[in-house]
Amino acid sequence: MHQSRRALFSALVTAAAILGVAAGPAAADTAGAGVLKTPKVPVVIDGVRHAPQAIHRFDGRNVHLKLRRGPSGKPELVVSRTAPKPTRSRTAHSSFWTYVRFFRGNDGTGDSFDRRPGESISRLKDICTPLCLDNFDNKISSVETNGASVTLYRYSNMGAPTLTLPEKWKRTNLSDYGWDNLPSSLVVF
Repeated sequence: MHQSRRALFSALVTAAAILGVAAGPAAADTAGAGVLKTPKVPVVIDGVRHAPQAIHRFDGRNVHLKLRRGPSGKPELVVSRTAPKPTRSRTAHSSFWTYVRFFRGNDGTGDSFDRRPGESISRLKDICTPLCLDNFDNKISSVETNGASVTLYRYSNMGAPTLTLPEKWKRTNLSDYGWDNLPSSLVVF
């Protein structure tokens, strides 16, 4: 009986070691990221502009996207492998009029809710629509920035991939950037 317990314990330790190697840093980078949706705008990778389909180089990896205006003034997505650091610009002033509004429909339509700088939501599943008939998890289609920026997270508890929208962008249809109905958590800054 003692030898069978020792053999079982040894087998469990070996299995844990194997799983630990399999779930190391490389696995952590790809955990849950899945296939990214193709945006309607160019993507910038390491400073070079590519066709929207180039985003699929990062399928299965946790990437961080930031919306910006390119040299021609048209929108593009900058791809980074480094997590965003939400910071407010020194010139921006937080006030009653500084907020981000999130909508269930395109073009700022449908049910909505607001958040102010410094606020975050770790689970959009906890944010009810009117009368609490539904929630906003994986149901945000457009965002309106009003003097504040936002980072949207694909998974609850700020799990990457991410999309950061700048404060001066105004209204954004997430379908243009491959993020329609994807966010599960967010941080406003």
